[in-house]
Amino acid sequence: MKRRNKRLKGDIAFARSKVAYKKTLKELNHLKGDSNNKNPKEFYKYLSTILKKYVGDKLNQCGGAYTSEDVKQKLSEKNIDNNILNSISCILQKCERTQYGNLKMVHNERLKSMEEARTIVK
Repeated sequence: MKRRNKRLKGDIAFARSKVAYKKTLKELNHLKGDSNNKNPKEFYKYLSTILKKYVGDKLNQCGGAYTSEDVKQKLSEKNIDNNILNSISCILQKCERTQYGNLKMVHNERLKSMEEARTIVK
């Protein structure tokens, strides 16, 4: 335990990777509680940001500027399972279509997207 704590303090990449899951779940729970109050564009923008930050934390990079294709490419370089790659890419593309297009999402679709994100993060 002592060695792990020392590594958490000294190795930023390790620390970011280890706290990414808990941090992401906390943000997803916050988003879920606030999902009724946000319009679809805001909701999917925040969901996209959460997922990109998670990937960035896991890879020790700045994930906020990634596109869905960037995320897919970065994760495929790390030999991540294709099912996970396709799932995260699909969610991020849905987020982009809702933010920048005219795609309308009802509340049930938002909850479904959040649950998909939650399973990807596991």
